[in-house]
Amino acid sequence: MPLAEAPLCPICSKPVFDLASAIGADRESGQPAHFDCVYDRVKAAESLGPTEKVVYLGAGAFAVVEFKDGKEGAFVVKRRIQWEKENEKKDWRKAINRRFLGG
Repeated sequence: MPLAEAPLCPICSKPVFDLASAIGADRESGQPAHFDCVYDRVKAAESLGPTEKVVYLGAGAFAVVEFKDGKEGAFVVKRRIQWEKENEKKDWRKAINRRFLGG
């Protein structure tokens, strides 16, 4: 994607070149943001215990999980964080789908 066409991440103000890995910056605007910027924002907003971690579940949802025995492997979802509105397709995602699906 050319620099002139790349939207700016509302969190860090840098261009979002890879829209396929972008996620909505917030529930209201849904502007594309870098996944890492959103992940860092979600993680900063959570008080994590020593065996807890923020993970991405998919479909615009994160979760705070607790690993059993403090080791990564089996875990329990402690809190689900629905970041993007469910079942809502943003215009920038529709454009990506058309490119990949050829329509």
